[in-house]
Amino acid sequence: MSLTQCLRVSLCFVVGEFSREVDVAIPRHASILELLPRCTQLCQAPRISKPWQASTVVGQPLDMGSPVGEIGLADGDTILVHPRAELRSPVVRDSAESLAATAHANRGGRQLSAVVLAAQTGAALLTAGLAWWWLAFAVAAFIGVVIVPWQQRIRHKTVDGDSSAVALASIISAGLAGGFLVAWGLQPAGAPADLIAQLSAADTAWALLSGVAVAALLLVLMIVYRALPMRTVAALTTAAVLLVLASSALSLPSASITSAFAGALIACGVLGLALAPMLATKFSGIPIPRLPTAGQELSTTDHAAARTRSAEEKSLTLAQRTHDVHAGIVSGIAAMVVPALLAVGMEGEIFAQMLCLAVAGAVCLHAARHHHGAAVWALLLVVAAAVIAIGSSIWAGLDHPGAIGVALVVMVAASASPVWVPKVQDLEPTTMVWLERAESLAVAACLPLALQVIGVFAMIRGLG
Repeated sequence: MSLTQCLRVSLCFVVGEFSREVDVAIPRHASILELLPRCTQLCQAPRISKPWQASTVVGQPLDMGSPVGEIGLADGDTILVHPRAELRSPVVRDSAESLAATAHANRGGRQLSAVVLAAQTGAALLTAGLAWWWLAFAVAAFIGVVIVPWQQRIRHKTVDGDSSAVALASIISAGLAGGFLVAWGLQPAGAPADLIAQLSAADTAWALLSGVAVAALLLVLMIVYRALPMRTVAALTTAAVLLVLASSALSLPSASITSAFAGALIACGVLGLALAPMLATKFSGIPIPRLPTAGQELSTTDHAAARTRSAEEKSLTLAQRTHDVHAGIVSGIAAMVVPALLAVGMEGEIFAQMLCLAVAGAVCLHAARHHHGAAVWALLLVVAAAVIAIGSSIWAGLDHPGAIGVALVVMVAASASPVWVPKVQDLEPTTMVWLERAESLAVAACLPLALQVIGVFAMIRGLG
């Protein structure tokens, strides 16, 4: 028989730990089932109680009763022969059973969290009507401190005790209680609005630092309770650091406490966005792959023996933790920078508008290189706040023709973003380099503009 009428393949018999391979030439009109008894004798395959099943190396089953020339095989292919695996019969459900099978589990813990949040709000309002505002926030925080450990204890029992919302509300309430307590001690007043209006810059800084300190203590307590996910912890920590750093601007002589504090928040937030990837990798503990450079020993690279399944699972866990930490850092920065941009835009000054324009450009270019959903949404919120602030600066009284033209260009570009964004997704590497340089220039422009809004340059001129 001519070899052109035969198909040369390799039959690999796999039964448990047994594995043996034989090379055969099968006539194209013959089937695998016809030659199977002879091939099992050649390989000395064990006897099995189940029928044999032939498949390709990728797991696609082959028809053993059809001629080998008609089942899509080619010369040199490898055929795996193994015991046939029993497949589970499909479960046929009617419409009611399908709805029941696809229904989500009852989130009793989240429902209870909503009830606890309502109780915190009601208790705070009740206390505010009878006593002081700082005591109202303290009562709300106390309720959370008592309830969160109970929710954590029953989390793995009968109720899904999702206590993150209650813990977050307790931390914010504790910070407000500490801040209002110090502010009320420095400047006694009635309503919170009157109290804030009568505070000086130094008193505001002390109240702010006190509130952050109390909130940080409660945050540590919630971390001990394991009541907050990693992303929320990173966001709260970032927000606390930004508030502490920005409070230093309140010690400078400025015409507006609001603009000074907001400008400091924006400057610290922009620097934080630039450092967020490095901070996320440092705090999450993910190792950086080591590759030997020219002239280095190969022993400096990652050891191949460490690339096991457990090491891969650990690497995936660290990667997910890094994503969560980075998303938390960016979310915390966005929570502080968004109201700061809106406050700066309401100042109605040319330098404030230029600062918002620089922040919009830097953050927009930075967001274009991210793929994680939470981080991208947080960055886009910052861009949206900057765009709104650019428009609100004109509404606040900025009537310079150049400022009006810049605002119009920004509004047109933002409105037409669904048209031009899909066209710039696939850019050349050289274009990406230029965009990275533009991002660096925008970040560099944010710092002097923020110092101008804070009032540092005016203070320097006053010293002369």
